[in-house]
Amino acid sequence: MRRTAYDSKTGTYYETDLPAPPRRPPVDVFVCYNREDKTPVSYIALQLREMGISPWLDEEQLRPGRSWSQAIYAAIEDAKSAAVFVGESGIGPWQRNEIKQILEMYDSTARPIILSCQPRQGSPRNCLSRYATSSGSYSKEVAGLTWRMP
Repeated sequence: MRRTAYDSKTGTYYETDLPAPPRRPPVDVFVCYNREDKTPVSYIALQLREMGISPWLDEEQLRPGRSWSQAIYAAIEDAKSAAVFVGESGIGPWQRNEIKQILEMYDSTARPIILSCQPRQGSPRNCLSRYATSSGSYSKEVAGLTWRMP
């Protein structure tokens, strides 16, 4: 792609090639969670890394001064899968938006959604059923796991 640039030393304009936009590193799994459950989810992200799985965790990836909503949307879009964690605090307000984006983006693709609930929240199927009832329907089959801290 070409653009016009200005050389302040010579006072002239010239044509130049635009550099390619920087590539974002590949992400295996977008991690969606309530901030109240940060500690156990950070521990799970660490375990994923130890297994060679690259998680996208907001506290590590978001940069001050940049649009965090755009960064989160791009991460959801780029990730190969999404893991939704529902802990003792339930689904948080921003997490609800992330879940909606995940369900909309991944519904027509082969990307998996993994729903993980702490035992107190009930089975993964019940967690998602409560969410789907309040936010509309979904057709994506969702894998479910129950998680516990060691």
